[in-house]
Amino acid sequence: MIDFQVGDYRQTKLPEEKGIIVLNPAYGLRLGEEKKLEETYKEIGDFFKQQCSGYTGYLFTGNLNLAKKVRLRTSRKLIFYNARIECRLLEYKMYEGSKKSV
Repeated sequence: MIDFQVGDYRQTKLPEEKGIIVLNPAYGLRLGEEKKLEETYKEIGDFFKQQCSGYTGYLFTGNLNLAKKVRLRTSRKLIFYNARIECRLLEYKMYEGSKKSV
């Protein structure tokens, strides 16, 4: 079962049963946008850590510099293209507790 939602990820109410969450934020390709988006990508990492425990999180982005601002270790990286933009689908396993306890 899939539930699609468009909106601010920070206001997303996640179901108690664990699953997958996919975010597709702006890439910052327009002049001057990349610097403004650094905080957004940092907040995505915080959201994954704080709100998505037990989920698998995915981030689809065409900006690898911004993806580093998430500050989480990826468990998988897949290459895709969005028109001519080389993108990545980055997978994050969000453990409950620490990885050591898994």
